[in-house]
Amino acid sequence: VLLTESSDAVALILRGEAFRGFTLGLYVEDPDAEVDTSTLRRGIVCAPSARAAQRALAKNHVARLIEPLEARGVRVDVYLASYGCEGAPGVSEDVARRWWAELISWYDGSTFRVKAAAPL
Repeated sequence: VLLTESSDAVALILRGEAFRGFTLGLYVEDPDAEVDTSTLRRGIVCAPSARAAQRALAKNHVARLIEPLEARGVRVDVYLASYGCEGAPGVSEDVARRWWAELISWYDGSTFRVKAAAPL
């Protein structure tokens, strides 16, 4: 984040795949396997461990980026865009909606920082 002395607001844009899980280095190399790499990785998305990791990341963003800026008098407007959990294997629509709402609340706090949040 680059701030000048006259900065009174910043936009924090978070885009990607929330609740991704840990897929780094995860590959299916057997061409005869029943599942390919993409499908395997998608199956790890939105697992309870991925939710816990996402919660920890959100807490870190708030504590180390958002709150210090706010302490300097800078308004932080948060914009979330993610694939979320819609359509993830084994995840009901209710759980997907609840986790999306939780993600927003983790960034919003009591100051209503999240200005827009849209699943991709």
